[in-house]
Amino acid sequence: MAQVGSSHSEKLSREQLTALHTLYALHAARAGADPDDRKSRLGWCSHELGRNVTSFGSLAPGEAAELIGILKHELGQAPTRPRPFRDRESAMLRGTAGRKGGVTNIATLATPEDLAETDRLREQLGWTREGFEIWLHSRRSPNHGRAELRTVADCNRVRWALLGILRRQRRAG
Repeated sequence: MAQVGSSHSEKLSREQLTALHTLYALHAARAGADPDDRKSRLGWCSHELGRNVTSFGSLAPGEAAELIGILKHELGQAPTRPRPFRDRESAMLRGTAGRKGGVTNIATLATPEDLAETDRLREQLGWTREGFEIWLHSRRSPNHGRAELRTVADCNRVRWALLGILRRQRRAG
């Protein structure tokens, strides 16, 4: 095998490096090996990637993600999927649609990801679906009493309100 470092301009994140070390230590301990043995750790890594790896720090982010996925699978943990990147236009809509005073000529329909985000925030608050819908129908709703979340603007207004409620709850303890 040829010795190859990371030729990518992207650097491995601290979170990925920590996850690699932690997951490998669990993997090695489960296999009865020494989790602190650097030579066996790099040997495992080299074997999995099919190239000579001299350091976890020399890995590209994609390679680290692949190794983390392998380790999670071997340990029986659920894989985490990275959030898909939004294109420029949808990212702008997420940041501006639904703002007070903002005029939008064309309403953009909410995506399943937008609806899932509001569901995730609802669950963080510990609200049931019924309680959430009651809140959406109320006078205090950012959606002006309409329970349907149809557009990105609807989702944004509700998301910003839920985030505000979560922030206040965290401050209160």
